[in-house]
Order: sequence, then C-alpha cells, then structure tokens
Amino acid sequence: MRSCTRVRTRITSFLIPEIMETDFLYVSDWTHKRLYQVSLTGGTMTSVDFPLAVGPVGVLFNVRTRRVIWTDGHSVVHSVSMRGTEYNKVANLGVYMN
Repeated sequence: MRSCTRVRTRITSFLIPEIMETDFLYVSDWTHKRLYQVSLTGGTMTSVDFPLAVGPVGVLFNVRTRRVIWTDGHSVVHSVSMRGTEYNKVANLGVYMN
C-alpha cells in the first residue's frame, strides 16, 4: 500500500534569470540533476536553478497557475511559481511496498 503525506513548506524565493513567457516547455535532466526551460521557437535552453530541485525525475507546468511542479527521486512533489517565488513542498508520496 502506498502512503501519501501532504506537506506545505514555505521558504524564500529564487530568482530565475531570463524566463521565457511564451512558447516554452520544461524538461528534467536526470544525468545532470537539473530542470531546464526550453524555447519552442528559438532553440535556447535555460537552466532553472531552484536550490531544492535536486534530482528531478519529472516536471510539468501548470498554465493556469503559472507554477512549475516536479518530483524528485525521493517521491516528493515540489511546486514553485514560474518566477521562482512561493515554493511549496506539496506532498511526500512515500515508498511503494508490495
């Protein structure tokens, strides 16, 4: 059975240089353990250096709320605004046990 613990943690904001406002996507890089914002029109890629984005496994962008949401290798779901403010640790999904 899988357990899920909902957690809300707030810390100081992070500044993200050169944010793309339109025509972009976010990708997680397992090799270098980073998040990137990639332009869909210009071919540029910017590292998104959230200090707590260590080992991101998957990432999505909520268009309505303008938030970046990712999970790490420890089954924790994180969320931060596109501008790098308002960080939240959304949930700890725990470990799946058969």
